[in-house]
Amino acid sequence: MSSTAYLQAAILLDLLEEHCVENYTQYIEDYKHFARPWIRKRIIKNYREVTKIMEIVTKIIRALIRKTKDAIKQAMVTEKECVSEFLTEFCDILKNDFVINKGSLEIVLFQNANTASDFAADLTVALDDVEQKLISDFHKNCDIEEILPRLPMQPDEEIFREVLGCGKMCPFCGVPCERGGSGHKEHFAAIHRPKGLNSFRYITNEKLVATVCNSAVASDALFRCAATQYVFHPYKDYRSVNNYFASWNIPPDTSIQASAYWKYVLSTFNTEFAEAYKAKKADIAVDWKNIKKETVRAEIEKTYNTFRVKELK
Repeated sequence: MSSTAYLQAAILLDLLEEHCVENYTQYIEDYKHFARPWIRKRIIKNYREVTKIMEIVTKIIRALIRKTKDAIKQAMVTEKECVSEFLTEFCDILKNDFVINKGSLEIVLFQNANTASDFAADLTVALDDVEQKLISDFHKNCDIEEILPRLPMQPDEEIFREVLGCGKMCPFCGVPCERGGSGHKEHFAAIHRPKGLNSFRYITNEKLVATVCNSAVASDALFRCAATQYVFHPYKDYRSVNNYFASWNIPPDTSIQASAYWKYVLSTFNTEFAEAYKAKKADIAVDWKNIKKETVRAEIEKTYNTFRVKELK
C-alpha cells in the first residue's frame, strides 16, 4: 500500500472514532487543508510523553557533540602553532552544521593562552559536560508544542509533502487521488464515495445522491456543475468537460456500491449532511442503517491492509 493510501486510511479511522460530522465535511471539502493540521496533531499526540521526545533530543545532541569532537580531531591532523589557527579551521569544518558566534571566539582567544593542542584537549573534555547540560536542560523544558515551531525543518510539513500525494480530488465525490507523488498525469482512487457526501443532489427533488461515481459514469444519467456552466452533461462523457475531469480515471461499473464505511457515514449523518449542504436527506437503504462501527473499522483495515495504522496514533 502506498504511503498516500496509508495516510487516508489512518484519517478515516480517526474520523470514525471522533464521530463528528463537521470533521467529515471539512475532510471531504478540502482534503489537503484537513490533512496538514491532522498530521501535526498526530505528531504532538505521539510525542506528548516526555520520554519519547527526549529519546529523539538525546540522539540529536549526542550526534552533534560527536560531530564536534570529530571536527576537533580533523582540525588537529596538522600541527597548529596557535589557538586562533586551530579555531579558524575548526569553524570552517563546522560551518555547514553550526552558527558560530565569532564575537565569542574572540573572547576565547583573548582569555586562552594555551597551545592549540592543549586547547583542543580541554575543549574535547568540556564537550562531555556540555552534552549532559543540554540533555538536562531539554528534559526540564521538553514540551513538543513549544519545540516544534522552533525547529528549522517542520516535521509535519516534510511528512505532508512525502505522503499527501498530488492532493487532487475526484470532481464528483471528492475522494483524494491515491497515486503517490505529483508526477502522474492520471488520477485514480480505488474506492469512490456516495456523491451526496460532496453535496451532489438530484435536481428533481433536491435529495442527496447515494450512488458512487463508478455506477454514475456507467449509466445514461446527466450531471451539471460549475465546470459545465450548469449545462447538463452525460456522466459517460465526463472526461470531455475539461482537462481536470479528463485527468480522472473512474472505471465505469454499475455493480459497484459505496463501501460499508461511507454507507455508515451517510446513514449516520444523513440529516446533518443535508442541513450542511442545504439539501434534502438521501434515500438510504435499510441495510445501510444496520451497519455497525466495528464492521466499518474492519473493512478499512482489510481494504487498505493497515493493521499498523495504530503506529500513527
